[in-house]
Amino acid sequence: MEDRIVRNVKFLVTLLFASAFLMNAYSANPPEIKYDEAWAIQLYKAGNFKRAFQLFEQAAMHGKVNAQYYLGRMYFNGEVEGEDVDYVKAFEWYQKAAVNGHAEAQACFGRMYFLGRGVPVNFDKAMEWYQKSAAQGNAFGQYGVACVYYRIQKDYPKALEWYKKSAEQGDPNAQYSLACMYYYGEGTDKNFEQAIKWFKCAAEQDIAAAQYDLGVIYLKGQGTVQSESTAKMWFKRAAANNYNEAVEALKKLSGN
Repeated sequence: MEDRIVRNVKFLVTLLFASAFLMNAYSANPPEIKYDEAWAIQLYKAGNFKRAFQLFEQAAMHGKVNAQYYLGRMYFNGEVEGEDVDYVKAFEWYQKAAVNGHAEAQACFGRMYFLGRGVPVNFDKAMEWYQKSAAQGNAFGQYGVACVYYRIQKDYPKALEWYKKSAEQGDPNAQYSLACMYYYGEGTDKNFEQAIKWFKCAAEQDIAAAQYDLGVIYLKGQGTVQSESTAKMWFKRAAANNYNEAVEALKKLSGN
């Protein structure tokens, strides 16, 4: 009986030492889940910016590229609790992720040079990083390349080519820009059918300008059957997105 008690005591002591060892090991080497970017991203998308930022910061310090990108994004959008928009910090984190090959970060990094956020405007640098992103098939990077061709270099055929690449991947701003190029005949012949197609794609993604432009097209019957009711429908959708021209168009149609 005494031997059994002694054995049990020894076993319990061993368990206690083992538990203490494991607790120390846990503290010194926390499990990878502590730096789980996927969980942090879920928190971010759910609007829990405070906790997401904490996790992203921990992960970024351990070289997690997605976390570096999201830190840049949060600083750029002013989503860090207690801080305003901070383009300098956004630039810093976007750069880390971009250099590490993150395609979306490369596009965002290029945008900072394009807009002059946290760094002086530099269109050559913007194009360099947009192209790195586009080379990985990133839609935002492709859109950025198109913007440089369109706005800076005035090379409309090239802009059309790159807007189309991005638009086909679902980028709403590229879809709208492509529609405008077809509508006005920039870099291509005027093509109302293609313009309507891409305006609709952008409009369905809540681009208010595209919704308004569709209203104008249906009101005038450009490349489609004229329809005041369809025009009103699109004007209403644009007006719901606070697009002033659409509000004015509805007033005119109602006779006010």
